[in-house]
Amino acid sequence: MRRPKHLWTISALLAFALVAAACGDADEPDDTADTTDEDVVDDADDADDADEPAAAPEGMELVLFDGQWESLWILNEIFTVIAEDGYGHTVDAPTTSTAVMMESMPAGEMHVATEFWCMNIPDWCEAEVFPEDSSVEYTGVVFEDAVQGIFVPRYVIEGDDERGIDPVAPDLQSVDDLAGLGEVFEDPESPGDGVFYGGIDGWESTEIQRLKLSAYGLDDEYNFTSAGSGAAFDAAIVSALEAGDPVLFYYWTPAWIPGVYDLVQLEEPEWNEECQAATDQALEDEADPSDVGPEVGCAQPSGEVGLGGWSGLEDEAPEVLELLRAMDGFGIDTMNELTAFMELEEAEPDEAALHFFEEYQDMWRGWIDDDDALQRVEAGLRDRGADI
Repeated sequence: MRRPKHLWTISALLAFALVAAACGDADEPDDTADTTDEDVVDDADDADDADEPAAAPEGMELVLFDGQWESLWILNEIFTVIAEDGYGHTVDAPTTSTAVMMESMPAGEMHVATEFWCMNIPDWCEAEVFPEDSSVEYTGVVFEDAVQGIFVPRYVIEGDDERGIDPVAPDLQSVDDLAGLGEVFEDPESPGDGVFYGGIDGWESTEIQRLKLSAYGLDDEYNFTSAGSGAAFDAAIVSALEAGDPVLFYYWTPAWIPGVYDLVQLEEPEWNEECQAATDQALEDEADPSDVGPEVGCAQPSGEVGLGGWSGLEDEAPEVLELLRAMDGFGIDTMNELTAFMELEEAEPDEAALHFFEEYQDMWRGWIDDDDALQRVEAGLRDRGADI
């Protein structure tokens, strides 16, 4: 407490002054006369202030990509804490789409993407991200081995004795086996038809799923449906999983649903360059799914997911790109744990981020090489209630 410290300091100095006056020569000038209580208090405050980190400089307003999925929300919250508390930036993350990000970031109207799924937008990444003089810098790999594909619950194939669920498609292994199973994966909005939950509106991968359903010859038997938000998409899938109902859906890792529920990824024809080229052309032409052929039917590539930002930050806020470079190697296991925490604890993304700061202190402290910035982040986290 400051007040007791100050009072003790003042009392001690006054006592010393009285003793010195009594023992000294009366004709000697009293040097203590120029020292006031206010001076002593000011000196003590200066000593305390010396322990405070230097105030952050006024930063810029950073716009983050928010394409509406859990891992991205958590990474954005982690980035925001460090950028705002450590470096004095303000951060905004408006809900948007991959298509908008692809236009906005090269123009400097959007500044940071904590996840680049270049496997789904390869042409854009080749043009805007990977060249040495690119308008967008790829700063590193945030997830080393992300997976995406078409899933069903394991109980659809094997049943679940504990839940009293019998297998309804015991021979299901690949997308080729889905023909004739539309009634198993019945559309609640259209009895008699099957339904495939293909993703979130505005995602390039959602349009790819729409094309693939037709390329596999399943579009006459299965209705394609997408959701307007990540929350709505997850809710539709989880509702079926909790009820023990058959459900056919596109998903990916890292994410909490594959981490919590026992799922089986269906086999698809192996990805190849010809399939990718045909898919890219169909997307560019905005082709009607009914017009595409089997050449578009193959698995989507899995692999690394990157992160990065607008190259102009090198001049306007180089510490932002340095932070993004330091986040290289974040890890899919780390994110699986965070997304599971978020869902199982019914936590918001900012709470999952605080959980990260508490549980992975060696990781994030290693991202910040400015001592004052590190102290500001620590202080900000304590203000947010983090136990660090």
